Amino acid sequence: MRANICLNLIALCLCACAAADVSQSGLNLAPAPSTTCSATLTAELTEGPYYLDDILFRSNITESQPGISVTLDVYLLDTNCDPVVDAFVSIWHANASGIYSGFTGAAASGGVVASQTDELTFLRGMVLTDSAGLATFETIFPGRYTGRSPHIHAKVFVPYANASTTNETAKYLDSHLVHTGQFFSTDAMNTYVQTVSPYSASTQSTVLALAKDSVYNTDTASDAIRQVLSYKEVVSGDASQGLIATIDAIVNTSATYTDTVTAETSSSCKAWLSVPVAVSMLILLSLAQH
Repeated sequence: MRANICLNLIALCLCACAAADVSQSGLNLAPAPSTTCSATLTAELTEGPYYLDDILFRSNITESQPGISVTLDVYLLDTNCDPVVDAFVSIWHANASGIYSGFTGAAASGGVVASQTDELTFLRGMVLTDSAGLATFETIFPGRYTGRSPHIHAKVFVPYANASTTNETAKYLDSHLVHTGQFFSTDAMNTYVQTVSPYSASTQSTVLALAKDSVYNTDTASDAIRQVLSYKEVVSGDASQGLIATIDAIVNTSATYTDTVTAETSSSCKAWLSVPVAVSMLILLSLAQH
């Protein structure tokens, strides 16, 4: 349905998106845990249509998926810049072909899917943060798909004070959602990765620049941070041999959000989303009459 809406609205020239000023820094060195934390919250962004509420406690989420290996270090900090200890960080992302596990039966075009199509679990997992607030994952660089720049989804759950201290599952079930976001990479990194197999064999459209990614440019609080990963090459001068990705995520541990599955809208629809619902319906009705 979203694809049809986009095509119609493009025809009406209502879908132009302003380009953001995005720095191109190439392969950045991964920073150490933040020592100059500004306590600025990480932006809350849509979870998209491919989230599955599976309980998969594991740090290695690759499941033999081909791609550039990535060790992802997420440092979780609170608004006082202190480490958030024993919180659950859950991540999921597309494989090198732009497909999500659980939805391999659907066309990988960035469109909304009706429901889960399989029980596959590749590139999904959740770990507890350690005493430094660190959650580490072994994964691959995410693939591209139509309408989105490569990205990694993330959710953070903080156990309530009376949650179990011995049973990991019970602790997770007695926790509250404090953050939903996405981690991005620079355009230079994304462009490079698409030249490396198996990413170069993807039938998806060419990689989308961050400035044109509607989720990266979602209108959130002006001081919220859009998370761009910093990278270090495992083998100096050859990113294809593996990467170490690092990021700080600043969350409000007192927050309590509700899980809601929402569509990841391609950049061509961003302008439409800013139109009030009533006006949008009038536009669609008008189109239907032509």
